[in-house]
Amino acid sequence: MTSAGVEQDQPGKGRLAHAAADHPPVAKPKIGILLANLGTPDATDYWSMRRYLNEFLSDKRVVDYPDWKWQPLLQLIILTKRPFSSGKAYRGIWNTENDESPLLTITRQQTHKIAEGLEALYGNEVVVDFCMRYGNPSTDSVLRRMQAQGCERILFFPLYPQYASPTTATANDQAFRTLMTLKWQPAFRTVPAYFDEPAYLDALAASVEEAYAAAESRPEVLVASYHGVPKRYLMEGDPYHCQCQKTTRLLKERLGWPDDAIVTAFQSQFGPEEWVGPATVEHVAELARRGHKHIAVVSPAFSADCVETLEEIEEEIKESFLAAGGERFTYIPVPERPRRPYRRADRGHSARTLRLVLRAVFSRPIRWRTTKRAACWQPSLLISCVVTVAQRRMRERLALRYFHGCLARAGRATRLWPTSSSRNSGTEPRVPVMNRRCMCRPVLASMWPVTGAVMKRNRVISSSWT
Repeated sequence: MTSAGVEQDQPGKGRLAHAAADHPPVAKPKIGILLANLGTPDATDYWSMRRYLNEFLSDKRVVDYPDWKWQPLLQLIILTKRPFSSGKAYRGIWNTENDESPLLTITRQQTHKIAEGLEALYGNEVVVDFCMRYGNPSTDSVLRRMQAQGCERILFFPLYPQYASPTTATANDQAFRTLMTLKWQPAFRTVPAYFDEPAYLDALAASVEEAYAAAESRPEVLVASYHGVPKRYLMEGDPYHCQCQKTTRLLKERLGWPDDAIVTAFQSQFGPEEWVGPATVEHVAELARRGHKHIAVVSPAFSADCVETLEEIEEEIKESFLAAGGERFTYIPVPERPRRPYRRADRGHSARTLRLVLRAVFSRPIRWRTTKRAACWQPSLLISCVVTVAQRRMRERLALRYFHGCLARAGRATRLWPTSSSRNSGTEPRVPVMNRRCMCRPVLASMWPVTGAVMKRNRVISSSWT
């Protein structure tokens, strides 16, 4: 097979059509799909856990305190004690057969299934691999390996359904840092949050329905437990909390359940700072005190079972519910393997990720809804943005003219100071025309801060108004 500009020379490699005969073989151009997950320690011993936690908690996207305040606390106190407790938690879920964490095992399985699906459609023209933001395999090493394999276009796929700065953003940051060091950068594209994608919602709904059908008694309440973030992140513009709430609402609509059948909660809080709530461990106890004897918990924010689901939910949160008077606790695991079709959609995270990959690379682009940069992918969205901006600018100009007229009339009705002609003639002093440049602009800026800022930046008040 011959690609553009490359003649097939040996399997996987070729010779440039315009190059000399003795030119070394080059890798055939390919498309790369890189799945990115959070990360995992290499082992459960103290030093492996310390290295992993140090990399994780030193990330400015995770903890954005100043280094002079955070690093002494981290190095002297947290990393002295935390590796012991975290190592104990990981040992309880560790995959002893492969000597690795379940997150690494499941992510590798998902990658292999996606690779098999793409290979059946496109042969060896697509390379599928995975990386971890913290730990191994690192983002840097996998990106360089994919480039060496001939990937000239790479789709970077953070495996987080909901966008958050400490997850999706930091994964993108790490990939961009690697690209900054490459002499020959591949074309690079990232995948946005997919919390409202039908394939994702169908997989969640199917998992819930299957778990409810297999249960001896139907759970009274379903708790959608997401990983928590500090409340300050929400106030600073992080959309994670809003996307989690919308995920729960869309899941409820998919299932056709009433409002009180599903609740949203957040887990894994730590530190003295206020986090988004309610906290899962406290909320399940409150449900038990209200008289609910059987509840179920699902984790829509996780693409694979990990320490937060296998240890925290199935042990800590379960114990909190039972200790408060609950009787039965059902955990609905992350659907990491394909099962029977559900509403014409492939079930399992691998299958739905494969669908998103195909849409992102080989078909129409994923729906880019929330970012201005996404407008270039949809002409209708671009036109809508342009019309909206034009309407906003027109409203600002009309408002400025209205306030200018009001202030000008108010200035003419006020005796500001007598003129020289009025003093000489002894007549009633005339009101001079108000100095619009020195008076209108500050007053407008103070009365309407947004319009004033736009006015100062764009100089909406022209010389014809002064």
